[in-house]
Amino acid sequence: LLFIKKLSLKKEDFKKNINQWKGCENGLHDFDFKDKKAEIKTFAKNGIIRISIPDQLDIEKNKNIYFICFGLLKKDGQFSLNDLIEEIKEKLDDDLSFIFKDKLKSYGYFEIHKNDYNEKYRNFDEHFYKITSEFPKILSKDTQSGITNISYGLDTNLLSSFDIGKNKIKEVFTDEKN
Repeated sequence: LLFIKKLSLKKEDFKKNINQWKGCENGLHDFDFKDKKAEIKTFAKNGIIRISIPDQLDIEKNKNIYFICFGLLKKDGQFSLNDLIEEIKEKLDDDLSFIFKDKLKSYGYFEIHKNDYNEKYRNFDEHFYKITSEFPKILSKDTQSGITNISYGLDTNLLSSFDIGKNKIKEVFTDEKN
């Protein structure tokens, strides 16, 4: 939702981003645009991002993968999940609002349980990576047979050389050709 909010600068961007939101439909990546993918993760103060599906970072399968990470803390929280949802819904027409609500349901968000999502968070940091062959990752193809489950952490404190920055990521995902 932070990706949709922060990278939807125009009304058309909301439509494009909500329609391309595929993680809620069991997609490999959170957002699947025709020639680029966006994988979204959150991390806490320690800066560790958890990876539990290695193929999300496999550039042999998808050449243009962007890895967008939002640091969230509860201390001095400024917004809740409900706040983000309402902020996005205000920007949508009825048809797109229906699609958005349907995608939220597929993630397990139901209006009837709205009061369960009032905890406040603060977005204290953001990182925007373009996955390259040099980006540290463990891929399924690199593991020995018999290994069935891989989960690992990436330390944002050690990835600064891969961060392409907010301006570049906005340029990539607000380009008219998407």
